Amino acid sequence: MSTDAQPASPLDALVVGHTTFESSANYRSAVLRGRREPLPDDDRDAALNVLSDHLIPGRVAEVRPSNRKELAMTQVLALPITLGSWTYKERTGPASEPDEPTDAWCGIVPRLTSWGTPEASSWTTSAVPASVRRLVDPSTD
Repeated sequence: MSTDAQPASPLDALVVGHTTFESSANYRSAVLRGRREPLPDDDRDAALNVLSDHLIPGRVAEVRPSNRKELAMTQVLALPITLGSWTYKERTGPASEPDEPTDAWCGIVPRLTSWGTPEASSWTTSAVPASVRRLVDPSTD
């Protein structure tokens, strides 16, 4: 298949310095390199179920299993992670202390993410399932 690098870089905070030059961002960045290979047909369903339950725990038990047509239309790739095939970078911390007098505000603006209120599709007649309620509010149940 392909040997492209696959980056992922979540932005955690903006670092506001006393000048734009001194401003930055707190982030995490991972790059994986390797040969992506299609999973065998027998492994695709299990891999998709693991991914689905990782994203929304309990969801697989609430919906019907994938059928043969859906699995045939879905490509699932494996990317083995081996020593030396990845890099990880992280920037944390506050703005640097200025080496000149300034009245400019300096600090960190954290970037927070959270799940919002579930919005049902117009044709849905069922209640929000337990897996989605737990996703939005882990204290639910």
